[in-house]
Amino acid sequence: MMNSRGDLFGIFCSMSDYGILDIVKDALTLNLEFASAEVQAKRLELCNACPHLGKLIRDCKVCGCLVDAKVQFTKADCPINKW
Repeated sequence: MMNSRGDLFGIFCSMSDYGILDIVKDALTLNLEFASAEVQAKRLELCNACPHLGKLIRDCKVCGCLVDAKVQFTKADCPINKW
């Protein structure tokens, strides 16, 4: 599946501005930034209360991201602006 940017891994974060290829690029260029534990916990709290959270694999039904991974990255954001 490809998203609008041509991201071949769009299935992982198809509607996110910061997807899997961005994460890999930032990791390879040593620019990967992690959110603080407090920020991650707050993001997870919001996702856990969201009706768009898939209960089986904890994926966002709006963007397709795996939320337990996505909340860790500073540049990531919620596709419906909850965080």
